[in-house]
Amino acid sequence: MNRMPDRSSERGNAVVETALFMPLLILVFLGTADYGRVFTQAIIVANAAFAGAEYGSRTGQWSNTTGMVTAATNESGGLASFAATASNYCTCSPGGAHVLCTSSCTGYGTPIEYVQVTATATFKTIVNYPLLPHIVPLSVTSVIRVQ
Repeated sequence: MNRMPDRSSERGNAVVETALFMPLLILVFLGTADYGRVFTQAIIVANAAFAGAEYGSRTGQWSNTTGMVTAATNESGGLASFAATASNYCTCSPGGAHVLCTSSCTGYGTPIEYVQVTATATFKTIVNYPLLPHIVPLSVTSVIRVQ
């Protein structure tokens, strides 16, 4: 007759293995959640830059850089380290060199007007993880042609 082996010497192995594995599992989980916040803030910064540029392109006040910065800041949702800068410029051809907006373009007619908003923020992780950056700079530039 076969008898089951006595497993009393193995009792508690699962508890010890779990106790050894849990800190690593918790660190991986927290790191994943923390860096998920990076992508959320990157989307917020991109949306803020676009909102500022859209404001400048649609209001007919493409030179109102203060209004573009305000629109971007309002869209940022109150990020602590958020900053925005706005500018406008003209070119004679798409992607061409910047020219004075009051000038005339040889062979092209009037210059094309653009607005540009650059939004920046700094993301800091909750914990300083080994081999991963603790501070992540975020910067997005949005350029829209004024109609």
